[in-house]
Amino acid sequence: MTPLEGFASNVRRLRLERKWSQDALAHRCSVSVSAIARVERAAHTPAFMTIVELARGLGVSPSELWEGVA
Repeated sequence: MTPLEGFASNVRRLRLERKWSQDALAHRCSVSVSAIARVERAAHTPAFMTIVELARGLGVSPSELWEGVA
């Protein structure tokens, strides 16, 4: 698994743990639904501020999104 895939997996896992749709997460983060989908598919390397917004929306620190990623 690549680091980007690990990051994507963490974002998806945290979103699903909260039982949120991609749309709900996008709304909480002020990020487009298509951006959430690209991140979760590891089809896009998110910008730093997108990572910060994803973390805020999920209620975790940015470092938690990288947990277990080598």
